[in-house]
Amino acid sequence: MNPLAITSKPALLALGAALLLGSSLAQAASDWSLVSADVFKVPDAIYRTQGMTTDGSNLYFSWQYGLEKTDMAYKVLASNSSAIPFSSGIPDALSAQGYNHIGDIDVANGTIYASLDSSTSGYNTPAVALYRASDLGYTGTYFTLNPPHGTHDVASWVAVDAGANLAYGMAYGNATEMAVYNLNDFSFVKYISLNQSLDQVQGGKIFGDWMYMASDDSSRSVYRANLLTGAVETLFSVKQPYSQEVEGLAVTADAQGNPLINVLVINDPNNSGQNLADPALNVTLYHYGVAVAVPEPGTAAMALAGLLGLGGLVRRRRGQV
Repeated sequence: MNPLAITSKPALLALGAALLLGSSLAQAASDWSLVSADVFKVPDAIYRTQGMTTDGSNLYFSWQYGLEKTDMAYKVLASNSSAIPFSSGIPDALSAQGYNHIGDIDVANGTIYASLDSSTSGYNTPAVALYRASDLGYTGTYFTLNPPHGTHDVASWVAVDAGANLAYGMAYGNATEMAVYNLNDFSFVKYISLNQSLDQVQGGKIFGDWMYMASDDSSRSVYRANLLTGAVETLFSVKQPYSQEVEGLAVTADAQGNPLINVLVINDPNNSGQNLADPALNVTLYHYGVAVAVPEPGTAAMALAGLLGLGGLVRRRRGQV
């Protein structure tokens, strides 16, 4: 079974009973374990080095200059760029403004939201560009991000909650708050204060009431932050005894409706400096799940509603999958 398959399920009676008994609904760090891993080598690895997302039918990956679409078995269906010969998926109008780096991405309602930033001196305003999920073509629409504290200094990732018409992002260095934007125009809505700082987060996705984040900090950890309280939890580390770079992630549902965290990591076992000629260089997609089937806090109400005949299916995201 493909570990990225998204499985919906009716609310379970056992969940409702647990709710009525006041059972704990959180997963501790010790509950997470490696389920499986997929290893990509050059050239496929090149196009999966920044971020990923899924709509449940297809996977979407990003690299510095573009996007790739695959089926759930990683067969390439479309691409809007190339490393050799070089062609960029960043439109000329945005390249001319200094945008030269796509980070982690998200997808909703047939649209891919791609975070954009610049390594060019003098260009400091991050942006989000919109692409068609069908063929990865640029829609002609992009939005710059201007939160009031000016802390969203790098658009290294963007996460979307289409049902609530919201998008999320965060500063790259030692962030103490998460910025929330209106999805339709990326105007600023509010900040969510975090109870601990997070450094070098390179990917974020929503599942239930939590933002799951992959970090390239010294611990190479995956975290989650509660979108209601700002409480941060450390889930697990992907750190290895060689050079690595933790990139984006996707969060799907396992067969029990629990979160399955799929995190992209550039692994450089020979410490080659990510030399593309090194046969050991790879991008690994790690799949982490919970050892015990425990529902997310955000799905608790849905489970109870199911008992009352009011529930539907547990979905990966409040507004879309």
